[in-house]
Amino acid sequence: LGSGGYGSVFSVRRNPSQVVKVFQKRSSWDELVKESTFAQEASAHDPKHYVQCFGVGNMPPSTKYAALGDSFAVLERADGISLTRAAHRNQKRDGIETLREAFD
Repeated sequence: LGSGGYGSVFSVRRNPSQVVKVFQKRSSWDELVKESTFAQEASAHDPKHYVQCFGVGNMPPSTKYAALGDSFAVLERADGISLTRAAHRNQKRDGIETLREAFD
C-alpha cells in the first residue's frame, strides 16, 4: 500500500479491514513496544484520530519481507491520504500550517 520513514504497509489478504506495517530494521523491540503502548493509550482517549493496533511481533527471518524490517504491527485499516499528500493538498508554499489541517 505504501512506505515511508518508519516502514512499509501491506494489505492483509484474508482480512481487508487490517494492514501489516513492517518497521525498518533501525527500530528496536523496546521502541516498538513503547510506541504501540502509546498508540493504544492515545486511541483509548481519542479513537477518532487513531487506528486500533491488534498486536506486534518479530518478522520471521525466512519470509520474503524480512529484508524490509525485523518487526511488524497489525493495524486497523484506515482509508485516506498519505501525510505527504495531506501536507500539500492545500497547496500552501510550506504545506500545512497546523497539524489539524492534516486530519481534516
